[in-house]
Amino acid sequence: GRMATTLATRYVPTELGIEGTFNEISIGFIPPSLTVHNPKLQVRARNALGLPEGSQIGAQEVNLVFRFFQMLSGQVQVDRVIVSRGDVRLSYARFDRDSRGDDSKPLSALLPKWDDLLRIRTRAVELNDTTVFISAEDPKMSVGFKAERLSLEKGRDEDGNAVVATEFEVRDLRGEPPKGVGVPNQLDLVRASASVGGRRIVFYELLVERQGVALSLSGEVKGDWLHPSEPVLLESQVKFTGQSQSILAIAADSLQLPAGLKENFRGEIGFAGKISANLIDPLKTLELSGALTSDKIAFREWTANRLVADLNWRASAAGGAVQVRKVVIES
Repeated sequence: GRMATTLATRYVPTELGIEGTFNEISIGFIPPSLTVHNPKLQVRARNALGLPEGSQIGAQEVNLVFRFFQMLSGQVQVDRVIVSRGDVRLSYARFDRDSRGDDSKPLSALLPKWDDLLRIRTRAVELNDTTVFISAEDPKMSVGFKAERLSLEKGRDEDGNAVVATEFEVRDLRGEPPKGVGVPNQLDLVRASASVGGRRIVFYELLVERQGVALSLSGEVKGDWLHPSEPVLLESQVKFTGQSQSILAIAADSLQLPAGLKENFRGEIGFAGKISANLIDPLKTLELSGALTSDKIAFREWTANRLVADLNWRASAAGGAVQVRKVVIES
């Protein structure tokens, strides 16, 4: 371990800005790469990955793949970072919103300012079986999760705009969202395939699960949700399924439900339709339209095998208003 650490310190360019302890390293040549085994790394203020000072990375293995590696001069350009079975902790003072951004710079116009959120100077990042915790003071926020798999890769869309393509499956997500943004603070599973760029997120697939309730979306979000001074608009196709007790328990966290509804209603609930909302104030702007189905339902003494309703629901602080266009009940 000591000899390997000494060799790595000697030959790894200081411009990497990463120091720490590890058991051993291995060097690849095609493509040029550096694999650090069992590292416990601390990130300095200036580093090749652009991570915030004080970031900590522990893992069974961290693999750095380089576009250009010149040991003698110390010039480094990291193309891809792969973290396996790790623990990553990033802590930011603030997410910058200065004048750096213009469309000629990579990632400059991305909706959540991902270049500030993750400070990625690499083309791609991959996490496998890794625990992640990210926090910031301005805006005040934090999020932690277990990444079964997560990839971020910079590129261009068909119109030439800078984008980040991402695919991930994360579990046990817990956090504190930015103040004024109406998103859940805990989820059991999030799986997604999306593209982020030009102040918009396009999600080709987004599956969210909590307490046995599954919600899937395919659509887009427009706006800056990290600094929500303007509307953050969601427009999407939506499907969800779950037991009524679980759905009502989640709804009760943010809505005032009619008395007795949670205790007396039973059934398997499904919905397919469209959803729209301003995520700055979703409790007042959320709107659903589509087909609601419920199987094996019961409300007090009343029962039915199946109910299908075409409806429109608009949220409000009092619980929302429902407009029903058609109902079919099978006893």
